[in-house]
Amino acid sequence: MKGDALPHKSHTLNKNTSIVNEEKLSLFNYHCHLQVPRIHHAYPQLIQTALDSGVLRFGINGVSEKDWEVEKQMSEEYPNFLIPCFGLYPGLGEYDEKCYDDQVLKDYTWSAYIDRLPQ
Repeated sequence: MKGDALPHKSHTLNKNTSIVNEEKLSLFNYHCHLQVPRIHHAYPQLIQTALDSGVLRFGINGVSEKDWEVEKQMSEEYPNFLIPCFGLYPGLGEYDEKCYDDQVLKDYTWSAYIDRLPQ
């Protein structure tokens, strides 16, 4: 899947996909912020560069509720590459009171992403 192919909806990585090939260890970046405005416009190119370098997946980390929808949309566009990490980071972002309400977390459709985590 390296090179000219992006891991878009039409590609499949599954639990049988090896994370090690004979040439080198494949990599996972589980802490990046592709949703931030200053680089969001370039995330398809960043994904391609990562693939060309042997990175198999990115975990995109949100810092506030405002990031969650963007993360969700991006991960739906690249379901076999981007894994959303919906989060709240203390001291960053503007937190609405509902962010501290357990019902927000219960209402969000987290379970749809569980089966996409690497095994």
